[in-house]
Amino acid sequence: MIVFFSLFFYFNSAYGFSPLEPSIECTVIKVLKQQDIASLKKFPKLYTSIYNNPVASSLFIAGLEFKNTDPVSQIKTATFEKVMIPVEEHELVLELNGKPISRNGVLKLGSMVLAKVTCH
Repeated sequence: MIVFFSLFFYFNSAYGFSPLEPSIECTVIKVLKQQDIASLKKFPKLYTSIYNNPVASSLFIAGLEFKNTDPVSQIKTATFEKVMIPVEEHELVLELNGKPISRNGVLKLGSMVLAKVTCH
């Protein structure tokens, strides 16, 4: 048991991999407000994809890669999840309702709702 935890913490710290990092695969289905965020101008746009690679600690938004980005689940229940996503100096928030297979929710910048999203 001690060996398992030692290996777990070694890989977690050495490679930036965290098995607790949420997996994100979302698509914007309705734009409510657009903002300039990092190198993304007038974000989000309709059908923008947002997904991450937890192994590489990378986040992809509309095909642009943001390295060393580790989303964090702040609240997680059987039917609700709140995920904080740091993107350079900004912090995006996903608030998702439903079961993990098919979830709908909103994408926020701080407290401002930017878009409605669907995730799987």
